[in-house]
Amino acid sequence: MIEAHASVLAGWWFCGYRCIKQLKGIYPTEVSLAIKRGLRLHETLSRRTRSPEAQRLADTLDKYKVASETRPNDGTFFTRPFKDFQVLGDVDGFNLRADGFQIVEYKTISNPEWLRRAWYLSPQIFQEQLYAWLLEPTLHDLDMPLTRDHVIIHYDGKGVEQGRTRVTYDPSQVYANLFTIHGAYEDPARIIYSTIPWKCDHCDPVYKSTCSHPVKLKHV
Repeated sequence: MIEAHASVLAGWWFCGYRCIKQLKGIYPTEVSLAIKRGLRLHETLSRRTRSPEAQRLADTLDKYKVASETRPNDGTFFTRPFKDFQVLGDVDGFNLRADGFQIVEYKTISNPEWLRRAWYLSPQIFQEQLYAWLLEPTLHDLDMPLTRDHVIIHYDGKGVEQGRTRVTYDPSQVYANLFTIHGAYEDPARIIYSTIPWKCDHCDPVYKSTCSHPVKLKHV
């Protein structure tokens, strides 16, 4: 089985070529500033206390998680197979509502204007949809309904909330995306490359050096 982390699969909506290279085990040479900001934010938010009911559920859910073979130092993950992909992921948090279990994802953002940009939101939305798909069988075993809508909370570098994005979970959309990505994994001719110049301009050298479809910025 091929380990396919939700964060990597979500990157399909940023750049298909980078996504496929990461699925094949080729990762960036440097940790981006965005990832560093995200790690600091998660460290801060992890100190929040849960209600006794939520903590009991979190402890129960932990028993369903497994370690990653490719990321042994990154904790444990929920997992679910798709073809020869072993999809892995873990949620940042959750709310217990009257209608069930709502997934909460925390993201950092440098510019609140990006909340209007599909290139920024699409990977995050797909990632949270994947989390819902991953958790669905486990929550069913626990007789815990999964809400249809979930939420991404966006913070700046200082931990101040900048906005929220509502995410609707539709398993048919998740399967459609997984079929597309898996098809591109098996057949590179089906990779969808980025057409946005600044993405290519700021691409990690490990991908830029082998990409056959780079889009360059036009300096005037």
